[in-house]
Amino acid sequence: AVADELRRTAKVGGVRISLIDHGGKVIFDSEESPENLGNHLDRPEVMSALQGEFGKAVRFSETVGQNQIYAAARIDRPDGKPMVIRTGMSIQNLNNMIFLARRDLIMAGVFMALLILAFYLIIRRRISASVQLLKNQASAIAAGDLSGSIKIENGSRLILDLSSSLDRMLNNLKRQIRQLRLEKSKRDVIFASMGEGVIAVDNSGIIIDLNPAATQMLELPTLAVGLSLRGVIRCRKLEEFVDKVINRDPVSVIELTLDTVPPKYLRVRGTIMESENGAVGTVLVLSDITRLRKLENFRSDFIADVSHEIRTPLTAITGAVEALRDCGNDEPELTRPFMEMIIRQSERLNNLIKDILSISSLEYRGKAQSKDFAEINLAQSVRNAVELVKGAAEEQHIELLADIPDELRYYGDPQLLEQALYNLLENAVKYSGGSRIKISLKSDENINEIKVEDNGCGISTEHLPRIFERFYRVDKARSRKLGGTGLGLAIVKHTVQHHGGTVTVSSTISQGSIFTIRLPEKSNS
Repeated sequence: AVADELRRTAKVGGVRISLIDHGGKVIFDSEESPENLGNHLDRPEVMSALQGEFGKAVRFSETVGQNQIYAAARIDRPDGKPMVIRTGMSIQNLNNMIFLARRDLIMAGVFMALLILAFYLIIRRRISASVQLLKNQASAIAAGDLSGSIKIENGSRLILDLSSSLDRMLNNLKRQIRQLRLEKSKRDVIFASMGEGVIAVDNSGIIIDLNPAATQMLELPTLAVGLSLRGVIRCRKLEEFVDKVINRDPVSVIELTLDTVPPKYLRVRGTIMESENGAVGTVLVLSDITRLRKLENFRSDFIADVSHEIRTPLTAITGAVEALRDCGNDEPELTRPFMEMIIRQSERLNNLIKDILSISSLEYRGKAQSKDFAEINLAQSVRNAVELVKGAAEEQHIELLADIPDELRYYGDPQLLEQALYNLLENAVKYSGGSRIKISLKSDENINEIKVEDNGCGISTEHLPRIFERFYRVDKARSRKLGGTGLGLAIVKHTVQHHGGTVTVSSTISQGSIFTIRLPEKSNS
């Protein structure tokens, strides 16, 4: 049984196993019969083993006819006698085994390398896909697309943490951008709704920003941002002012007159825009003071006109009174003309004051939030005005023609409307020099239209734009001679505007004039 087990072991291990007693006799060999083998006591490995050492040797074996490598070890038997167990292997077989082992090792290495490579490619692909996704999302954010979110479902812990951090950063960026847009929206609304013009220019004079009011005031092109202020305005005084503001000149406010039609008057305030590196530009705030200048000029003209209009009758009255004083009361025929002059000039002065008060009252009513209008018969108001001038027209041999319906309901102020119509008709009687005056009233498409036409001398074209101004006269000498105050047509204009309407005039020399009043059926009440 032991011999069979040894043979099986030798076969499995690919070695030759021999048992040798202490006298060198082979008692077992896995490949040869012990009887055919000689005494092995002289074998080096056996000698070393019997001496208690581990025996080994490499030599030629005459039994198998090959170089062999031997290993031997001592075994003590139960009876105390030593025995040697020896294994031998052909060097060729060993070389073959080494070759096979090396081949297997190389194949195992290659397999492991391929396995590692496959594992690496799989991991790399997963990581690369996650990184590519992060890259695409980051590129979209860089391009301004903040609508998405950064979400990585699969990947390493590092990639997932990076994705989470970037997503939080994106959300914070969205919140900040929303806040900035809200602030910009508020600023733009305030900027656009400002009555003052605002222009921001850099140090080189390039327009950075401006609001619609500035565009309108300076009549700039719609896309003026990015253009040179000097190129679009061409105002030397403004250019010098911008340079002074940047150079911190104490002058921070100027007034400009733009060569437009009509001229515009602007007040400009300048403020430096500063950063950490110093001045980066200038903010200009423009206020349109054209209306203020007109009001100042109008006030001066009004005072001059009123002074002149009052001085004229007062001078006549004073002269008449002095003449009366010199004549005494004994000669009534001499004093009568002076008394009539005093009465006539006093009436003129009284009419002037009444007209000034009428315009003042109309201006005050025009500023009121509500108007004291009532439902009236506009046709009756027109007829009343015609009756008031009928006597004067007969004296001048002027025919009055009226085309007026029996009734036309309207919301308005009857006294103001009658006064305005009377002024128009009186003007036609006094100054037209014609033989016929026609007044008509009709309602068409929610507009009530009143026309006063004459066939007189007409009005020159250059006078028409200013005909409704205060104290403006086409023929000043004739107007004063006839007792006109120069305010009649101004009262007409203010009355019509008070009712939300318009008044216009058209005229042809030697053919006559047509004054047209258009009143909306629903005036603002």
